Amino acid sequence: SSISAETNNKECALCGFVIDYVKGQLLKNKTETYILDKLEKVCLLVPAPLQPTCRLLVTLYGVPAIKMASSKVNTTVLCELVDLCPTPTPTPTKTVQNVQVGDTKCTICDFVVGEVEKYLSGNATEAQIITFLNKDCKIFGAFGTTCQSLVQAYVPTIINLLENNQSPDTVCAEIKLCTSRLSKKV
Repeated sequence: SSISAETNNKECALCGFVIDYVKGQLLKNKTETYILDKLEKVCLLVPAPLQPTCRLLVTLYGVPAIKMASSKVNTTVLCELVDLCPTPTPTPTKTVQNVQVGDTKCTICDFVVGEVEKYLSGNATEAQIITFLNKDCKIFGAFGTTCQSLVQAYVPTIINLLENNQSPDTVCAEIKLCTSRLSKKV
């Protein structure tokens, strides 16, 4: 368990590094697109084993991090929210855990939909897409198995929805993995 604790510390430090960079750029009034572009380059500066985690952080949390960083939320709190820093409270209440699990599924779903869309545009078959995604899920670390079970359960439906011109933004709400979005009908 000491290895996973060490990994957590590295990911926690990495998260802090990314958020602090975002805050620095926001102070210079840089745009969201500019910051995201620079963050991808920042990931090349971190130690090689952490680069995939860094890229995943940018992909999944870049935009929310920019929004949250601009709201002056404490860096440590932000990194606890995305489960990259250990939360100081030893036993979180049930509701907090449920919310985090829901958000995680929603985040993973967004990632999966983006990947499915990319693979579809390359004319991959459903079986190939599932194989690719099972490998892609490894970047979620502890949530890799959650990602893989989502892939097994939802990829055929996601492919259907995308092929029927459903917007990628609405797919995860449609399959009830991003329930918070259902209330915000655009």
